[in-house]
Amino acid sequence: MIKINLLESVTDRPAGVAFVEDKVSSTRTQTFLLALTVMALLVLGMGYDYVSANAQHETATRELEKQRRINEQMNAVKREQADLEKKIAELTNDQVASALRRHLHPEALVIVTAGDFEPKTAAVSP
Repeated sequence: MIKINLLESVTDRPAGVAFVEDKVSSTRTQTFLLALTVMALLVLGMGYDYVSANAQHETATRELEKQRRINEQMNAVKREQADLEKKIAELTNDQVASALRRHLHPEALVIVTAGDFEPKTAAVSP
């Protein structure tokens, strides 16, 4: 013989949202679910903060390396400039004259003059 309990039949069972409402009706379960939701949101927030902080750190590290390379290049230019200034300061008049004689040849120079060389007469006003 088959016994059917009509009070707990399949059609009387809550389904969907009604099932969840029955399970969550106790305050203890509601508190647990709320705490679980808050913890999940905290973990997600911390994860996002961690990822974004790492991305910003990587960007800052790349920028720092770029600035260090630029600084090294500028220091090399400054050292070279200081070296050249020191060499120029150590030059004697004889060394300069000798270099000019070696590299400048008066017979190869071309002198160009341009302009109006006629004297202008001033206009007399009445």
